[in-house]
Amino acid sequence: MIVQGVYKLIVYAPVQPGNTPWPSQLFNIAEDPWERDNLATKIPELTARLRMLLEGVINTTKADATCKDWNKYMFTRFWYNQTGGASNCLKAMKNVYDGFDASSDGPLVEKWLGLPCN
Repeated sequence: MIVQGVYKLIVYAPVQPGNTPWPSQLFNIAEDPWERDNLATKIPELTARLRMLLEGVINTTKADATCKDWNKYMFTRFWYNQTGGASNCLKAMKNVYDGFDASSDGPLVEKWLGLPCN
């Protein structure tokens, strides 16, 4: 995210490597403090310029990868391992996430973790 003057640009990374990221969002926070009117496609040159400014300050791809690695480490160490690892993974996920479906969501957890989730 970068703010310059009245404009705020929000840039998203892919949820998982290889996925398409959500589109960027650009708001005029002076006129639209609730951030309801996304101007990114209406002012594409400003969106591109702010994106370049952001990338000049921070490598967003590297920052995103570092954050995702940290999240996976914390999840594995303090949740997965503490709740019984692979043998209790699906049961624990069902207890935490209402609507968790073992057949469709379980493989996604395994793919993200790189560990079994039975």
